Amino acid sequence: MPIVGITGATGFVGSHMCKLLHERGYSLRLLLRSTPNSLPDALLAQSQLVFGSLQDPSALLALCSECDVIIHCAASVRGNTWDDFESTNVQGTARLIAAMQQQGCQYYLHVSSLAATQPQLSWYSRSKHAAEQLVQQSALPGLILRPPAIYGPGDRELRPLLDMLYRGGPVLRVTSPDQQLALLHVDDLCAAMLACVQQRVQGLYSLDDGTEEGYDWDSICAAVQQLSGRTVRTLQLPARVLHSIAYLNVHWSRWRGRKSMLNPGKARELCWSDWRTPAPRLQQVLDWQPAFTLPEGLRTLYQQRPDQGQQQA
Repeated sequence: MPIVGITGATGFVGSHMCKLLHERGYSLRLLLRSTPNSLPDALLAQSQLVFGSLQDPSALLALCSECDVIIHCAASVRGNTWDDFESTNVQGTARLIAAMQQQGCQYYLHVSSLAATQPQLSWYSRSKHAAEQLVQQSALPGLILRPPAIYGPGDRELRPLLDMLYRGGPVLRVTSPDQQLALLHVDDLCAAMLACVQQRVQGLYSLDDGTEEGYDWDSICAAVQQLSGRTVRTLQLPARVLHSIAYLNVHWSRWRGRKSMLNPGKARELCWSDWRTPAPRLQQVLDWQPAFTLPEGLRTLYQQRPDQGQQQA
């Protein structure tokens, strides 16, 4: 088995990918800031651990040394300024590319985001688009993947919203009522990534759960309602109110010395009407099909509950 180096191993997608690769017998080398508690002890004991960050060229060289495959999952999703995103998502990617080129890595899987298709919306989307350009300019053999909104066990972004819908709400909806968005279960994303590594797929592709028309609020609520047996209630928050909250939140976060998730750019992302997956799509070039549509994926979150009306800890 080739050695697979992974950045962002403690994150939502990265941790799931590490577990899948470990189960399949791959040798892992993980870039970590500190010893994590989000990964199994057995996985950590059998992996090579490199302590450092994307800002540390020596750690990146150690990560890439004699490494066949690099999977880049790390990214900054919080920030109060452009620099908060650019330093990690752009400069960090540039340092990683330089280390890969110096060490002669054979294959690079760059996990981007569907947000990169709309770089004008936010600091985050602009930084992900800029990182993609660096990868393409590097001519490294590899793949850029643009996943849509990801959900599943361990998710901290969509899961709170889904939990509120599951309990029956009322849920304050901040997106446009006619918004269409693509979704993907984290297990499907990791299965696709593994298939790409095995087949050494190259290029730039988007992927989703196979629902080409995407999901709107009615279809999301219907899927949750079918599983919970409750009537799902939502209330629309006007866009101007969301933007005002985002503006105030950035200033509040700066005052507290923290990085914000909800900033003006994120508000614009939330209000964008069309987050469906554009061509080219990974399903067109890879023998892979997702296992979960949204109703099926929701069962992985809630079907183990002894009481459908009780929130699982």
